[in-house]
Amino acid sequence: MKNKKLRALVYLTILLLIVFILLNMFSTYLSIKNSVRKSVANQNLVAAKSIADSMDMEAYQRFLNNQVKSQEYLDIKAYLEDAREKIGALYVYTIMIDNPTVSKCMITGFSKDHKGDFPIGGACTVPPEQVKQGYEGKSFITGILEIRNMVSI
Repeated sequence: MKNKKLRALVYLTILLLIVFILLNMFSTYLSIKNSVRKSVANQNLVAAKSIADSMDMEAYQRFLNNQVKSQEYLDIKAYLEDAREKIGALYVYTIMIDNPTVSKCMITGFSKDHKGDFPIGGACTVPPEQVKQGYEGKSFITGILEIRNMVSI
């Protein structure tokens, strides 16, 4: 009888140990995943800030005053495409946030072999929560966004 109780206690102890080890591994996995996400997000924020800080703001303001595919538009687009290539991003774009729910893509930087373009002022896929943060003047990050409304050139 004592032997059966001892054996059951050993099995229960081993089972609990395995459960705790698995929970610890899962917790560690989630922590690492979260840390990586935050690290990538912060790195991308720094890259975006650097791109914005070195962009020709006078040319961009001239473009904003006359939102057509002018020389300013083409120069900024080329700059964004170059920046996109240097940081290894799929897209680099400027957005206008003039209300707290919807943002508009203004100038997009795609790879040279991309077959389409995004219309000036086209609705952007930035989620409303992040648009609101931008509208309030705060920096924000998003998850991976799917770009819609591509128009062939």
